[in-house]
Amino acid sequence: MRIGHSTFFIFFIFFIFCRFVFLLLLRHKRRSYGGLELPVVAQRFIDAITIGDADAARSCYAPDADIWHNFDDITQTVDDNIALMNAMTKRIADRRYVIRRLEPIEGGYLQQHTLELVLPDGRELSTEAVAIVTVNDDGLISRIDEWLDPAPLAPLFA
Repeated sequence: MRIGHSTFFIFFIFFIFCRFVFLLLLRHKRRSYGGLELPVVAQRFIDAITIGDADAARSCYAPDADIWHNFDDITQTVDDNIALMNAMTKRIADRRYVIRRLEPIEGGYLQQHTLELVLPDGRELSTEAVAIVTVNDDGLISRIDEWLDPAPLAPLFA
């Protein structure tokens, strides 16, 4: 039996459509690990801080969220953290978070990443970081505990 050109063309279009739908569903599927699911806010927050969108980042936080960093042992408010993000954004030409590990944990998620920055003069800076992110019942970030080495970022604040 011979397949005509129009039949082949219809089959080809159907195949492309099915592949597109499959990839779309796969992309939007929530990641699950041992019964725990990665909170939706995780990717929204990563996207917001990557492009330096303060309003989008703020929308990921609970109003009374706490953000702690190991290097100064100070707990920031959301306003303090957004101010720091804005200060960084003014001092860099580009930023990238290379996610090494992103896993759900009880009450939130664990994120390991490399922060890569490019200064306006072209210098490149990077540091490794780990964050434990707590997410409340409303799906918003209520606490971040972040460990990183600030020494490689010193030129950013010089």
